[in-house]
Amino acid sequence: MSSSLVSSNAGTSSVTASTSHHQNNLDFSVVGTHLRDKAISGLHEIYKHVQTGGSSFKSQDGETQDSNKPTIALITGAAGTGKSTVAKQFMDQLEQRSSEEAAADGPVKPFFLHGKFDDISVDPFSAIIEAFNGLGSLLTTPEEADELKRVRKEVITAMGNEAEFLSTVIPGLKDVTGTCASNPIGNNEHAPNRLKYVFQNFVNAISTKERPVVLLLDDLQWCDTASASLLEALLTDGDLRYLMFIGCFRPDEMTEESPFYQVLEAIEKSQHVSKTELTNLTESETTSFVADILNVEKDTIAPLADMVFSKTQGNLVFAKQVLDEMCRKGLLVFSPETLKWNWKLENVDDKLSGSIIESITQKLKKMPFKMQKAMTITAYTRNGIDFSTLYKLIELDGNNVDPEFFTKLLDKAVLEGHLMNSMGSSKYFFAHDRIRQAAYALVPEGLPRSTFRFKLGERLYRMGMEDGGDNWMIYVAADHVNATARELGQDSIFPIRVNLEAGERATSCAAFETAAKYLGFALQEILRLSDPWESHYDLTLKVYQTIVDVKLCQGHLQVGKAIGDEVLQKAKRVEDKMPVQLAMSKALGREERHKESAEMSVATLQLLKQYPRGVLSLHASLTKDFLYIKRYLKKKSDKEILNLPTMTDKKQEYVMAFLASNAYQSFYCGNLVGFMVGTLRMLRISIKYGLCDTSTFAVTGYCLFCLNVNDMEGAARFAELARKILTRFNAKHLESLQIFVVAYWMTSWKSNEEVLKLYDRAYKSGMETGDFENGLLSRTASIYHEFNAGYYLGNVDEKFANLVRKLQVYKVDAVLGMTIQQRFVGQYLMGTATMDLKTFEIPENSDSSSTYRLIYCLLARLQLGVFFGDYEFALEMAEKLAPLAEFENSHAVRSLGIYFTSLTYAMLARTRNKKSYGSKARRRCNQLISLCNSKGENSRHRCMLLEAQLLSLNGQKPSLVQSSFDDAINMAIQGGYKQDAGLGSVLAAEHFLSLEDSVLKSPILQKARDLLVGNYITEAYEMYDDWGANALVDSIQQKYGKYLDIASTQLSAERRVFQGGLADGDLLSISQRLLPEGKEDDVSVLSNHSAGWKLRQKTQ
Repeated sequence: MSSSLVSSNAGTSSVTASTSHHQNNLDFSVVGTHLRDKAISGLHEIYKHVQTGGSSFKSQDGETQDSNKPTIALITGAAGTGKSTVAKQFMDQLEQRSSEEAAADGPVKPFFLHGKFDDISVDPFSAIIEAFNGLGSLLTTPEEADELKRVRKEVITAMGNEAEFLSTVIPGLKDVTGTCASNPIGNNEHAPNRLKYVFQNFVNAISTKERPVVLLLDDLQWCDTASASLLEALLTDGDLRYLMFIGCFRPDEMTEESPFYQVLEAIEKSQHVSKTELTNLTESETTSFVADILNVEKDTIAPLADMVFSKTQGNLVFAKQVLDEMCRKGLLVFSPETLKWNWKLENVDDKLSGSIIESITQKLKKMPFKMQKAMTITAYTRNGIDFSTLYKLIELDGNNVDPEFFTKLLDKAVLEGHLMNSMGSSKYFFAHDRIRQAAYALVPEGLPRSTFRFKLGERLYRMGMEDGGDNWMIYVAADHVNATARELGQDSIFPIRVNLEAGERATSCAAFETAAKYLGFALQEILRLSDPWESHYDLTLKVYQTIVDVKLCQGHLQVGKAIGDEVLQKAKRVEDKMPVQLAMSKALGREERHKESAEMSVATLQLLKQYPRGVLSLHASLTKDFLYIKRYLKKKSDKEILNLPTMTDKKQEYVMAFLASNAYQSFYCGNLVGFMVGTLRMLRISIKYGLCDTSTFAVTGYCLFCLNVNDMEGAARFAELARKILTRFNAKHLESLQIFVVAYWMTSWKSNEEVLKLYDRAYKSGMETGDFENGLLSRTASIYHEFNAGYYLGNVDEKFANLVRKLQVYKVDAVLGMTIQQRFVGQYLMGTATMDLKTFEIPENSDSSSTYRLIYCLLARLQLGVFFGDYEFALEMAEKLAPLAEFENSHAVRSLGIYFTSLTYAMLARTRNKKSYGSKARRRCNQLISLCNSKGENSRHRCMLLEAQLLSLNGQKPSLVQSSFDDAINMAIQGGYKQDAGLGSVLAAEHFLSLEDSVLKSPILQKARDLLVGNYITEAYEMYDDWGANALVDSIQQKYGKYLDIASTQLSAERRVFQGGLADGDLLSISQRLLPEGKEDDVSVLSNHSAGWKLRQKTQ
């Protein structure tokens, strides 16, 4: 920079600027990044971590791991401190660097997505839509043609038809996905979760190592609830890589009630988050800032910089406005002749505006009238608006203007720093919130402003209702109408229609809080009418039905019920009442109030004369329906059933829905009678009135009945029939449930690989259709199956941890409670459980609404009691589990319950010397054998272990007991069931330890016994260690350390003998010569087990 010359005279100063400065307009883009170097470099470090695909999740103990660093950056500070500027400077630097690397055949630049939340209009997902619409605009440029093909392929592969659904919420993505926004959202109660899952999948598909995504969302203090919920799902997704999130907000404007504040608390519990707080510039930094703007040396502008700091306290935005206003008022002037900046500071306070808004407003008032009009209309719509919409609104306001001239006006506003517009984009944004506030203030308060807002609301409503109209137009229209209609004395009908439309559109994209706001206003306007149920029945009914559905989906049961009761009292037709009753029943089920939900469905069905009253009538009806259905299904072929007509009676469709709801909730409660009545009634109605999508549920329910009576052939038939009905009606929302039933109750008895594939299909189907309860239920069943199949516990627990996060984000509490119980077993075995086994709270089951949670709670403790040898505790758990699990015929509950209960009774038969326990163990062993024979073989090794254990109680020859245990252990190892191989080895060791020294009088026999026990204990130790059960390994070491040492010594001796040339057969013959006559069989036990154990080591 050239040297500067300063002159001063009576409050007037001048300074020579660099020759690069040739205009009086200040160029704020030249401000160097050195003022925020630390903040920007921190963002670069985070991006480097994102490029590696690194995670930001905390370890279980909450400590930072080397590989786990933040991928989320939050920049906070008061208005005007430069939060957005820092983020944009980082993105500019990164884009420049990426372009240079790309030119050198390096990495392609990341996707930069930017959105900003709005404080004036409540437009759900506004910033997210803005950001991802930007992605659509970017990818449709000619230079990104190849990238568009790649992204489209990735998205379609990952999402299929769900890409259409996402386009209904983010219209700009239709060009990316190559689909139209035509896929309906489906059931409202499923909508929020479906949107979360689809959005996660989309971001996961486009975020790659070659093309990471940098998502910047500004003004998060104004983030709406729906957006916050979507961000929580995205940022807590453990499967997502290559995404960097930058969030900017003003902490002084964010309260504990702010949606993003609550989400941030949840995120910080599981992840490392980088936080950078920006404050106003110091006095020295302000001097540097002014010097950068004027392009001069710092020491030449002290008086001017002092004045700027005094008026702004270092606030960047305020400082820019002070310098800009000084230029406009001739207090700061650049002379091209002298190349000097001249300023006048005398009485400067009197000549400058008292506030930043006043300063900007004065500047805007000097604009041409039509530019002022454009700025004003934009201020009353949203932060950003496209050219065509703004031009149409200008025309509707009575202003004729040439499009080309109008474009020039907007470009002038961009040049003057009021608006922003990206190259090639037709969308314009305010450069700062303060500029928008100033443009908003151009319309005088009072009647002029109210009139302007109402007319603008009418125009936006008409535009939004046209083909191609955007949702935001309806939301903004409703905001203006709501704020002004009553003041202007407008009729209530138009506000009701506008707010109903806004509420329905918000509901359609799962923004329930926004929907509740608009529908609440519509309801208030309805209550102002004299007799709305008579004068405007259809409109009133629609508002009431919609707001009940929304309130219940929000979980506001009392409010939803109160409004719903009004519908039940005032609605004129039964069919008008049924949607409300069904919504209330389903809402109770989502809150785990399964018994109440079932009772509500039954009450409605009884009013419709579709459900028997009284116990005797119920059982009589059940018997009658069962015999009728059994005869019908035996007589009719599947083809004849599939050829039944389609149900057209709407009333019967609702009856089917209530019966399905009752059957589903009854099953959760363990109420088999309620489940069967609902299932059989649905089948009878389907036969009489024709098939519908809910018929899939009915046939699936009958499949379960067949499984419960071990009719596997019938179960297979009706599972396939249910699948075909599902396909006929394209009932995707029932697919997850249908597949889960087949996997959980049928296939789980067979091949582990096959059942895990089915669970994965059920999980994906449920997530894609929004049926998260059955989707995530399938996921937890899959992980639990892996646990019981002997998969490494560390991997299993990692999957459980990720699932728990999903369940918490998606608020599927019924499955969460069950999953926590299933996960606890593995955590306890690994030694990472945070609670003691016996003091862990067992959930109450007073209203039968948490049957499955209690079942898995008790089953977990039964398993742990057996694994750790606390059989008294195991017996207590088994006796509590038995009545609950009696109806549950799944592999996960039935086979494991029988197996561990039988082992418990067998061990207590030995320790308590009670034959009755032995008999109980035998009965359960026979049950498991029968189940394996009829359902599948993957518990056969457990049957063999039970047989071996029972043999050990009956005084059989040691060689026979040893052979039986070894066969079972070998089979467990071959199937990958490390835990059962380890447990079998411990049981075998304990049996031979029960042969006391007084019985084995010979020291050689005692030594043979100890060597055999040592081999079994060593095998158990290694099996548990391979499984990852560290707590069991420690327990083995503590209880049987002596025998581990003996086995180690034996192996060392055998190794020395082998190196010396002796064979195993020689060992056997030597041992036999040492024994008295008739005892050779006892040594063969040792030799045979040793050889078998070494063979298994080689196999592994």
